[in-house]
Amino acid sequence: MLQRSFTDYAQVIQIKPDSPALAGQDVVAALHDLIVSIRENLPAEKKHFLKYRSPEQIAEHFASGNLVFGAVDYKGKLVACVMLSDLSDPKNHAFYAEHYREENLQQGNWAVHTVGVHPEHTGHKLMAATLNAVEQHTANHPEKFGKLIGKVADTNNLSLGNFHQAGFSPIAYGHDSKGYDYTLVARNVTLELAPAGEMPFNNGYDTSDAQYASPFGSRSFG
Repeated sequence: MLQRSFTDYAQVIQIKPDSPALAGQDVVAALHDLIVSIRENLPAEKKHFLKYRSPEQIAEHFASGNLVFGAVDYKGKLVACVMLSDLSDPKNHAFYAEHYREENLQQGNWAVHTVGVHPEHTGHKLMAATLNAVEQHTANHPEKFGKLIGKVADTNNLSLGNFHQAGFSPIAYGHDSKGYDYTLVARNVTLELAPAGEMPFNNGYDTSDAQYASPFGSRSFG
């Protein structure tokens, strides 16, 4: 089970429709509002950094047994999120094949997507913290998780940096039908052999500047 991690700013937890940290709130609506807020803050040419998710899609995400992790501030507001989807789910096979490649749609492979932080809550390493929470949870359940795969626009250096810091490496490159180049990044899930301590929030790759160069370098994957 994921242990809650507290900082002076937020707690990072697995988000469920009945999460106590979001008690009294419509969790689907809270997640939808967060995604909308992040996308509204992106310039038009960067909207593809975070795809829109409708309330119906979010509700189906939970109903299908997929996962969400997030940061909740001390006012009870959801301020960061990351979603995980089972790539072996046959209901979404065509979509997953288009975005994550047919050869990756195997049992134990999960997509890591919709990673974002509310524009008013950046600068606290919450994106890195949510990916850290994913790492801890999946390591505790190796019977369910084998590999995590993310799809990141090549110009989204902030997300590339956070995935790099979280142990992801490039496995493929492609061109999305929406007109942008992307990198597929992945990491194998490693069994957690000892109880995890508090997740580090103040260490790791400095992602305060969205203009830094991609940590993965140029497109050299064969």
